[in-house]
Amino acid sequence: AFARSNAASPSNFTAIDLAAIQNLSVRTTAAFDQWILSPAGQVATSALLTAIPIATNLQSVTTAQFPGLLGSNGASATSQLWNLLVNELRANGQGARQGIQVVASKLIAGKRPRLVPITDSYVRTELGISGWRTAWTCYHTILADPAVTPLVTGLRNSVATAMGALGGPLPSGVNPMGLSDARILDLAAWCFHERRV
Repeated sequence: AFARSNAASPSNFTAIDLAAIQNLSVRTTAAFDQWILSPAGQVATSALLTAIPIATNLQSVTTAQFPGLLGSNGASATSQLWNLLVNELRANGQGARQGIQVVASKLIAGKRPRLVPITDSYVRTELGISGWRTAWTCYHTILADPAVTPLVTGLRNSVATAMGALGGPLPSGVNPMGLSDARILDLAAWCFHERRV
């Protein structure tokens, strides 16, 4: 679903994006959905999405480029979008229904899957990520290490098998060979956690 939305609307959140995160076990409030699809929500998020490159792979980002692309505390458009989504989710009643940070993570990762990984509690546990603000730095450090590249390639080849063991075949149209390295890493961490618990 994210792929369809990105092809049609790479710099706008759409109802397709909201449906896609529901497929990832995330529900948002009706008030948040109304905000993000409203003209005001579209203007606020579109300006930031436009500033975040679509085709940049996280593992290709240099240390010098990282602050401008994924720097925290508002140093990058990605961080500004994260802060905006977290604040609007909170203001629109998301609260404890779902982890606000998980919802923001899945929305941004859906629009920029090559650059921004999905981060939830399972992934944070398995990768040893201590806080939400350090997640992108941790992923970047892991994926930028040349020794990790063959491991990710091996994981990519194993993802279909691992996911099949957890709950059947991959959904139609999902091809692990076309997934970004960041997505492969978060899938592998999630699958590993599921098998351990």
